[in-house]
Amino acid sequence: MRGRAIGYIPPRKKLVHFKGRYIRAIPLLRKPRTIIVALLLAMSIGGLGAAQAALCPDANGAICKLSAGSYFTMAVTVVALLLMCNDAPPDLVLVGTTTLLLLTHVITDEEALKGFCSPSVLAIGALFPVARSLEEAQTVDRAIRPILGHPTSHRAALLRLCAPVAIFSGFLNNTPLVAMLISPCETWAANSGLHISVLLMPLSFSSMLGGMCTLIGTSTNLVLNSQIEQDPSAPLQPFGMFSMTPVSLPAAILGIGVMALLAPPLLSRDTLLLEVSTIFAEMYRHSGTFALLNEVHGSRKCAPSAARVYGRKQRWVAILSLVVLLVLSSTELVPLLPLTLSLSFVLVGAGCITVEQAWASISYRVLITIAASFGLGSALKNTHISNLLADALISLSGSVPHVTNLLVVGRGGYRFGDFTRLGGILTLVVGVCVSVLAWGLPASVLP
Repeated sequence: MRGRAIGYIPPRKKLVHFKGRYIRAIPLLRKPRTIIVALLLAMSIGGLGAAQAALCPDANGAICKLSAGSYFTMAVTVVALLLMCNDAPPDLVLVGTTTLLLLTHVITDEEALKGFCSPSVLAIGALFPVARSLEEAQTVDRAIRPILGHPTSHRAALLRLCAPVAIFSGFLNNTPLVAMLISPCETWAANSGLHISVLLMPLSFSSMLGGMCTLIGTSTNLVLNSQIEQDPSAPLQPFGMFSMTPVSLPAAILGIGVMALLAPPLLSRDTLLLEVSTIFAEMYRHSGTFALLNEVHGSRKCAPSAARVYGRKQRWVAILSLVVLLVLSSTELVPLLPLTLSLSFVLVGAGCITVEQAWASISYRVLITIAASFGLGSALKNTHISNLLADALISLSGSVPHVTNLLVVGRGGYRFGDFTRLGGILTLVVGVCVSVLAWGLPASVLP
């Protein structure tokens, strides 16, 4: 039996035949002139370091406090950003960057390996089997299907998707929320004739916009509030649950509108329709070769032996696991790592997912990308340039280092530049909106 499926192969990621199967061949450098520009910029930054004494004879000012290692780190960072903008794999670039910084003693062994033993990174790895089991049981898909409906355009679909995601993100941890919505969005896109690339990046961005609307919506707000409470001389009073809502809610609404307007023309991709066997669809659905590979309703039925049969017990275990994950991760009663590990064991033990499926569901390249980025962050901090470049790097990258962005980058077939275009515009619009509201609202409304 053969099933009709929609598969999207990301552009410039060619398939080559190797040992009886087709695999992706991603060129490290698509445009050789990019590496030339990167080297020239690196040399220019190095020249600036050599001329430091002439530029700052009085040894005062922030620039004068930078060392030779600071300029070297700046050069390495610029080269890494340009390579990723040139479609070089982020995991390869960041691992190479961390290795280079380690060899040149900009960071220590502990700082280079800090991300690989971080509880947050390990928790994300344990979250993949949980999301896969919920996908197999169609738990989230059944719950969200009435909300998503049957839109007739990408803009209508984005409004249906982003608005509830932003609301839920104000009270739920956005990382598990996005992880669990990726697969339902893929099925929804296949059945509605939508481009999955138009949906997944706004899904990630809307979770960030909603998270900034409440105190518990993001860990950043909680950390800041904790520091304010511990500092008697802090210029601000401790935040309440909705202290930031008057400023952040209008910004979130505006951001969702901007994504609905700009995401379809900026993120649309060509779609390839494949007629494949059920076994092929099951093998390659999570391989990363295809951003989307799902059965289309109305096609010929798949072989019954390929479908996993879920009983009432498995479905109830999956539903309870979803509730426990959302409640405990949002209230932070249990740290995310032991929570996700415990749920993974429960779901495997209950038969909701096999051990092989659990291991296969983990996106190791995403985890390596996140872990390797810790080394670059330590280098920017050690060389005293983080304060000078943090805002510029965040704007330039379009928030691509965020965990939820890394969760969708492969499944959406995105390139680094896609985040720069839409994320840069969104950052600018939301930043201006927040600045205007903070300046114009009465002091009694603001925290």
